[in-house]
Amino acid sequence: MKNSLKEMLFSKHILVAEKDGSNQIEVLYSLLNKLNVRITEGFELANIDVFEFCADQLGRNIPSAFYRGFPESVRRLNPDEHLMDQVLHYVRTYGFGDFSEAGHSLFERAIARSPFKEDDEPKQFRILSEEAAVEVLKELQQSFCDSSRPLNENQIAFILDVMVEYSHMPESISCKETVCELLRETWNLEFVKYLQLHDVIKLVDTINWKDHHNEKLNKLHFSNRERKFITSVLDKILESRKTSYDEVKTCVEKRQVWMGLLHHIHYKPSCPNGKHTIAAIYNEDIRSDYSRFERAMKTNPVEAAEILKHNKGNGALLRNLNYILSKTDDVDAVLALLEAKSPIVIMQMQNMYRMYNSDPRFFKFYRHERIRTHKELERSFVLSEDKRNKAIDALELRLRDAIAGKVGKVYIAPGMENIAVPMNMSASETGFGILPTGSRIKLPEGKKIRAFTYWEKVNDIDLACFGINEDGSRNEFSWRTMYYNQSDAITYSGDQTSGYHGGSEYFDIDFEKVHEMYPDMKYMVFTNNVYSGVDFANVVCRAGWMSRDVLDSGEVYEPKTVQSAYTINAKTTFAYLYAIDIEKREVIWLNVCDAERARVAETKEFDWLYSYFETCNVMNMRKLFTYAATEVVDDPEDADLVIGDIKTEKEQIRSYEFEKALAYLK
Repeated sequence: MKNSLKEMLFSKHILVAEKDGSNQIEVLYSLLNKLNVRITEGFELANIDVFEFCADQLGRNIPSAFYRGFPESVRRLNPDEHLMDQVLHYVRTYGFGDFSEAGHSLFERAIARSPFKEDDEPKQFRILSEEAAVEVLKELQQSFCDSSRPLNENQIAFILDVMVEYSHMPESISCKETVCELLRETWNLEFVKYLQLHDVIKLVDTINWKDHHNEKLNKLHFSNRERKFITSVLDKILESRKTSYDEVKTCVEKRQVWMGLLHHIHYKPSCPNGKHTIAAIYNEDIRSDYSRFERAMKTNPVEAAEILKHNKGNGALLRNLNYILSKTDDVDAVLALLEAKSPIVIMQMQNMYRMYNSDPRFFKFYRHERIRTHKELERSFVLSEDKRNKAIDALELRLRDAIAGKVGKVYIAPGMENIAVPMNMSASETGFGILPTGSRIKLPEGKKIRAFTYWEKVNDIDLACFGINEDGSRNEFSWRTMYYNQSDAITYSGDQTSGYHGGSEYFDIDFEKVHEMYPDMKYMVFTNNVYSGVDFANVVCRAGWMSRDVLDSGEVYEPKTVQSAYTINAKTTFAYLYAIDIEKREVIWLNVCDAERARVAETKEFDWLYSYFETCNVMNMRKLFTYAATEVVDDPEDADLVIGDIKTEKEQIRSYEFEKALAYLK
C-alpha cells in the first residue's frame, strides 16, 4: 500500500498489516512500552513492519536540539552565555555560510539525565489487514467527497490516490472546489457533470493559481492544451442541457471575466444552446441580480433582502446579512427569510455574531487553501446589541429546525463538548492527534507541555511562542528574545539555523511557574515559520506537543509522551500550531496556515485567532448531535449512532473523524 495512504489511515488511528502477523507478543509489548500505543483490534496481525511504521510516524531518530542537555543545561547558563552561543552560531551559518552540520552550544556543560519512567494514557490504535484497510480508504474517500467544505491539497491527493490505486471513483461530490481540483488533476470530463456553467470560472481560477501561480483572472496565460481543455468543459456543459436564464444572470455578474476567458480560449460554441448562452453573456441589456438588490437597498432593505433571497438564494442573503440589518429597523422581517440549508454556514454566522463588537473587525476567509485576513480601517456596518441578539436567536432556531431528528438515537461520550464542529480547513490532515480547529484538550493536573518541531531539507525553521495578556498586549518568546527570557516557566532549546539534514526546536512550559511569573497572561500561541523563505510544502516538517511529568528525564524527544505529531505541508511559510488556555490548562487546536509569507513571527497580528478560542462555547459536537438526535440515550447499546472515542460495534463518529461529521452535515 502506498505510504501516503497508510499515513492517512494512521491519522485515523489505524495501522495496516501488509503481511501475516509474526512475533505478535513482542511487537504488541514494544508498541506499548516504547510508543505507548495500545492495540484494541487486530492483535493477530501485529508484526515488526507495523511497529516500524508507527515509530516513524510518532517520531524517532529526531535530531538533537541546539542545547542537547535541554532543558536542564539551558537553565544553568546566564544570558550572556546564551547570547554568545547564538551569536557564534549565526556567524558560522549566516556569516560564513557554513550550513554543513547542525550547530550546538559551546558553553553547555555535560548533563546526566535520569531514566524515563513516566506513565501516560495509552494511544488507542487498530490493526487492519490490507484488504480491510482498502475498504476503509474507499469509505474515507467518499466521506471527503461528501463534504461541502473545500478540501486541502493533502485530501485531494488522497482522493486521487484511492482512484488510481484501487480504480475507485467517488459516487458523488458535494463541493465545487473539490470538483475543480479533481478536474485540474485528472482532466477527466466525467467530473463535469457536477458543475454548472458559472463554475467554469472557478475551474479557470484553480488552474490559473495552481499551475501558473497567478491570481489575476484578467491576465490569463494558458497553454494551448489548457485552452482546449476549458473548451471541452464548456462544450460538455452547454451540450448536456439547456442553460437557464438564472444561470446566465449568474455569469453576467462576472461579465468582464467571462468575456476575457472566451476571448483567450477563442471559444466558438458548437451547439445551438451554446450560441444562445454566449450571446446572452455578451448582451449588456441583461443585468445582474446584485445591481437590482443594490438599488432596492437605497429605499427598502427588506424588499432588497427578498430580491436577493429569491434570485440568488439563501447563501447570498447570509453573506449580506450584516449589511442589510445595519440599514433596516424591521429586523424580524429580514430574519424571517433565513433558511438553514448549510448548517456549517449558520454556525459560522453564530460564531461571528457572538464575537461581534463595535471595533474594526478582522475578516478571515479561505482562498487557494490558505487563510487570508483583512482588518477594517473603520467599522463599515455597525449593529446594535438588540439586532445582534435577534440574529443569534434566529440562526439558532434555523439550525435546530434544519437538523432536528436527522440521526435517530445518539449516545454522546463525555468530553465531546470540547470537540469543535469541523467548520474550517486545516493546514494538515496527516499525522497523529489532529482535531477540528477550536477543539480543546484538557491537560491532567501536574502535566507540563513540551512543544516541538523538527525538519529536514531546509536550514532554518523557527518555533515561537506568544503570550497574550488580559489587556491584549503580547509577550514574545522566540529566537530574538529567549537569551534573556529563559526561566523555569518557559524554557527554549535554542535557535537552530543549520538543520538541512535535520534540525529541531522545543519549548517547555510549566503552568504553575507561568502563573507566578506572568500573572496577567491568559493564552499562549505557538507558531512555526520557515525563516529560510521556502514553503512548508517543499520541505519535511513535523510539529506537535508532548505531555510530560518530569522535563529533565529520559531523552529530549520521547515518543511515549507525544500527544500530537503532524506534518505541515502548506504552500506558505507561516503556520499557527495550537494555543494554550493557561487558566483552564487546555490546549486549543489551531492548525491553520496564513497566506502571507511571513518569515518572522513577531510581524503577525493574532487578533483574528481569538474567535477560535471560543469555538466550543458557541457550538461543539455534543451540542450539534443533541440537536440532530431524535433522542440522546445514556447507554451506547441503545444508540443508532455513537459520538466519541469509546469502543463500540455501533455506527460511530470519533473525535478525529471529522470528515464523517462533515458528511453528516451535508
